[in-house]
Amino acid sequence: MKNFVLSIALAALATGPAGPARAVEKFNYEPVPVPWHQSAVGAVGLSGDGKVAVSAGYDGNIFVWETESGKLLSRSKMPAGNEFMQLAVSPNGEMAALAGPDKAVRLFGTRPFRPVSSQTALEAVPSDLAFSADGRHLAVAWGRTVTVLPSGPGAEEAGPFELDEPVGCLAWLPNGNLVVGKGGEFGSVVVLDQKGATVKE
Repeated sequence: MKNFVLSIALAALATGPAGPARAVEKFNYEPVPVPWHQSAVGAVGLSGDGKVAVSAGYDGNIFVWETESGKLLSRSKMPAGNEFMQLAVSPNGEMAALAGPDKAVRLFGTRPFRPVSSQTALEAVPSDLAFSADGRHLAVAWGRTVTVLPSGPGAEEAGPFELDEPVGCLAWLPNGNLVVGKGGEFGSVVVLDQKGATVKE
């Protein structure tokens, strides 16, 4: 069985009145052996505090584990033919979103690993997934489209929002606006509000 090893290196940068940014401290962590994957790992997601990780392999296996100890918390397996996945973990580490070649998004609880909602069918394979800061919304990108799915109590679906270029990546701001990376000829970034209107480009 092949080992999947997570190595983490963090560098803190500070900018003072004297001039440009400088490295003020560097932390080197020993690799944490995670020996369960038997093939390449296609995606890894972390909780907001970095203590819980979810890793998905090309063998279809999904593992939830503690980053400090490498302790296995739960596991599951995706259906055959759906091995390569986009993956996102909610900030509290209690939920994971997974998507694969079948053009569907699935929400799971992580401890234990279990479905928490029916799958959402899309028109194409997603290019990225991202949970909002409060974990109540999940943004999904595919092609030139972004849609927001409910992933918590009281949340509602928003979109789909159509953009002028293919969407490559997503990130949420604390105020609930969505940062979208577009992959056109030169690439660009746009900020959308909760109704899909452009706030900044």
